[in-house]
Amino acid sequence: MLVGQPAVDTSFEGFEDSRRIQILDALSEEEQAVTIARSRPGVASWSEAARVAAAPQPEAVRERVRRKVKRLADQPTGQETEDGTGSVR
Repeated sequence: MLVGQPAVDTSFEGFEDSRRIQILDALSEEEQAVTIARSRPGVASWSEAARVAAAPQPEAVRERVRRKVKRLADQPTGQETEDGTGSVR
């Protein structure tokens, strides 16, 4: 890390997947920082992501964020059809 730069870039720049952006939008700033840190090369676990994001209680935060992201990812997007393909017939 360079002096004067944030430890984690929490902007959504580079995320082109609308579903990922939708999930990130549903998270708090702290949760976003952990989730984005988890997507970075070399960050192999949610625990590590929480530490990289400088979460105050990394073990508690990592579990809360992991569960919330999983719950959000499992929710239907509203863009899928009954057959789950997302295509319109």
